[in-house]
Amino acid sequence: MQIIVNGLAVEYADEGRGRILLLLHGWGDNLHTFDFLAKILSQNMRVIRLDLPGFGKSETPPNAWHVADYVAFVAEFLRKIGVGSAGVTSAEVGSVGVRNTGVSSVGVGDAAVSSAGVGSVDFIAGHSFGGRIIIKGIASRGFSAEKIILISSAGVARRGKMRAALWKFFAKAGSAAMRMPPLNAWRGAARKKLYSRLGSDYASSGAGALKGTYLNIINEDLAPAAEQIKTPALLIWGEKDDVTPLEEGERLSKLISGSRLKVLRGAGHFVHREQPREVAQYMSEFIFSSEASSKSSSEAKK
Repeated sequence: MQIIVNGLAVEYADEGRGRILLLLHGWGDNLHTFDFLAKILSQNMRVIRLDLPGFGKSETPPNAWHVADYVAFVAEFLRKIGVGSAGVTSAEVGSVGVRNTGVSSVGVGDAAVSSAGVGSVDFIAGHSFGGRIIIKGIASRGFSAEKIILISSAGVARRGKMRAALWKFFAKAGSAAMRMPPLNAWRGAARKKLYSRLGSDYASSGAGALKGTYLNIINEDLAPAAEQIKTPALLIWGEKDDVTPLEEGERLSKLISGSRLKVLRGAGHFVHREQPREVAQYMSEFIFSSEASSKSSSEAKK
């Protein structure tokens, strides 16, 4: 299905009935990353997932976005499909509880926005980049949820700012050098190798239209935002995640008061695809449990 949100055509799926779970995918991915997970979870609840702007079948934003822009977009998406209340602008997201990073408007007219209203959903889960959006959105009150689930979430890597700095340097120096013959013949291959060395997932996005957005996103440390979260949170991580290593999950668990960390042995970054039944079980237990605010713990699935 498609819907227009803030002038962008957005692809989404809506399955099942009951309490609502929103799923947000990672960078360079799309809503189908949750196919197996949604099939299991939609048996007991309503599961909504979408292609975030710039990915899958959704249109790409006309300018470079920050995390706050995606937060405002998600809030407006919820409102448009009749789930959330009034949306918020990216500037409002920056002004409530989290430092404003100078984001641009995503096209929601001020007259149609209530600064007191936020997008609301029962539960929200995000993988990697989707986790970034949740951390920012919940901390800034850009949207709200009863409980949140962060799967191999990005946003609190200690190496983030250094990686962003390297990106900017090589983007400028490398681009100029690789335009000169004979290096220009190997420009594409060299660029992909460079991205890999920097630990970047930008190459997976394909077109370069999201380059500015990617730089904006990895340059924002969400640790201060994570510390502000009081919403019950479950963190699910793959033991062998080499994109957002387990140490980042452990750090995030300490930052979010009362959160739980579940570790699945042998799983990597796409733990929700590698072990969907186990992930679905953890999610269901957390969602339907009345003890979500208990003391943080780290457990390994044997």
